[in-house]
Amino acid sequence: MLDGLDEVDWAALTHAYGAADDVPGLLREAALSELSERLLPPGTVHTATAAAVPYLVELAAAGRPEFVWMVGALAEHAPVRSTVLADRERLAPLLAHPDPRMREAAAYALAQLGTEDALLRARWSQEEDARVRASLVLALRLTDAITDPSPTVRAAAAVALARDGTPFPRNPAVIEAVATAAEAGAEVSWLHAAPAGWLDVVVRAARGTALLTRLVGSSSADVRAAAAWALTLRCQDSRSAPAELVPLLEPLLADPQTRDAAVAALRRCGRAAARFAGVLAEVAAGYPEVAASRAVTAELQAVETLLLIGDPRWVEPVIRAARDGNIPRMHARMPVSCSPPVLEAVRRALRDLAGDPGAGRAIEALCAVLARWEGAAGEAVPELVAALPSAPAAVTRALLAVGHLGGEMVAGLRTLAGEPGGLAAATALFRLTGDPGPALRALLTARPPVPAGIVAVLGPLAQPVVPGFELLLTGEAAASQPQCAGQLLAAQVVMAATGDTTAALRTVQAILRTGGSRAALAAAVVAELVEGGTAVRLRGELATWEPELRALLDDPRAVVEAAGALWRLGVPGADLVPAVLGAIDGGSRVVAAVGLLREMGATAEIATLVRRDRRIHAAGIDDDIVINDEVLRDSLAATG
Repeated sequence: MLDGLDEVDWAALTHAYGAADDVPGLLREAALSELSERLLPPGTVHTATAAAVPYLVELAAAGRPEFVWMVGALAEHAPVRSTVLADRERLAPLLAHPDPRMREAAAYALAQLGTEDALLRARWSQEEDARVRASLVLALRLTDAITDPSPTVRAAAAVALARDGTPFPRNPAVIEAVATAAEAGAEVSWLHAAPAGWLDVVVRAARGTALLTRLVGSSSADVRAAAAWALTLRCQDSRSAPAELVPLLEPLLADPQTRDAAVAALRRCGRAAARFAGVLAEVAAGYPEVAASRAVTAELQAVETLLLIGDPRWVEPVIRAARDGNIPRMHARMPVSCSPPVLEAVRRALRDLAGDPGAGRAIEALCAVLARWEGAAGEAVPELVAALPSAPAAVTRALLAVGHLGGEMVAGLRTLAGEPGGLAAATALFRLTGDPGPALRALLTARPPVPAGIVAVLGPLAQPVVPGFELLLTGEAAASQPQCAGQLLAAQVVMAATGDTTAALRTVQAILRTGGSRAALAAAVVAELVEGGTAVRLRGELATWEPELRALLDDPRAVVEAAGALWRLGVPGADLVPAVLGAIDGGSRVVAAVGLLREMGATAEIATLVRRDRRIHAAGIDDDIVINDEVLRDSLAATG
């Protein structure tokens, strides 16, 4: 078995983790999980994948259904499909295997090859096992099976209808068939590798409210909870969906069996959740009692939703929890809303906490929110300054974020400047005191890329650190992205401190030519150099890099930064707008791409983005897809 395995030069091939020299051992061990991690492409087909296919087929044919599923998953990718096709003769007999698990997997794998309809139909005419029949339904796209007596087969037929390319039927019989399949606990193995279950796929395709209304009214609490989750997927797809669908959550919020699922759904539905702000406030009131838990509780989700929609009723439970040492773990890109009522509630809370020796953690929690609001929280500066003695580091960080710089911050800035990531604080300290020492020390340990303009502030004062940075300017790109980022920071420091561009620009150009995320960092540096009023000579030299930058317009990991650099170098916006719009549709650096459209004055394209119903998926976690799109749309609309 596995003849010829050692004749393949696996070390010359690669998989997701690098060199593929470990693949032979994993194949001999039939280590499915490890092989899947290495060979199943999440977007890139690796050279070792095709080489492994014959051996994976051999394992599959030896009676391992899990490997049949894996081969089928690989066949979904065009570059690998031809390799799987070469071995289809070993897969076809599995349709008649005595183990129904093998037949079920074989129907899936053969369907991915697109050449076995007659064979699959012959199997359909004699197959009795419901799970195998469900697999055949999807393989043959048998939408008529929605009336099948088996819930599992009906579920598969519903998925086939969802993928049919035509509007999902609103026929009451179809809706009832879907609902009863869900209530019977039907599963569709075909979707084993998909991020969503079969009901999610169907609800996402079924427009209107008929199917969700039926599911929300189900006698099964599990189905009602599943409907709440599936509802959020529709909201993530369509801007008009929340107004239509969120009201359906009302009975679920009133039911103790489904309240938590409904609260979790509201967390994902953006501003439409404000309809149930009163219920969310009631749930959030219990947050202090569960705040110590590391679990994602309904109480935490209620607090987060109030934060997102700008309802001030999150303030009191967060303060109570923080007094016990539990501050909500807000992820870095969560778009916390700064409404006037919330800002006033936070300012009032800071005034009440001032002078309270036990209020330090509560003040830290409020400062974390104020820092998110940046300049919009400028009115809170008096309360922050008064709170400095109680939480100097957190308050200083918040003052810096909202744009305030005053002598009372010096002590706090010195503390922050000495911490990891303290360059911004150290630079602010330099502006206040004229002492470049902390900024230079922070620069040496900075993790690039650093905020725009910070290096330029120091200018010639950065001379003491130049020798160390010059060692990085080799004229060649380093092997990893972090190392390249360090090289680019070195180039900026050396040019700002000495005016010498020779080694710096050679290194920047070398990184630009690597493509991908490393090139994106280099393009961003080019844009910053041009925007920063670089000398005419240097600007002219950078303009000669236009071919390299234009080549990056086809690179999804660097397109936005390359377009920004080209725009600042004088390339007409009409040449760049299509690439920037493609980045937005592909979810690449969306916020930066939108900002660039504004900068280029692409008003017609911006108006189209505002009007469209399809969501723009900006960076962040899935729970924030809706609210991020709403914030982005507001920003675009204000531009128009």
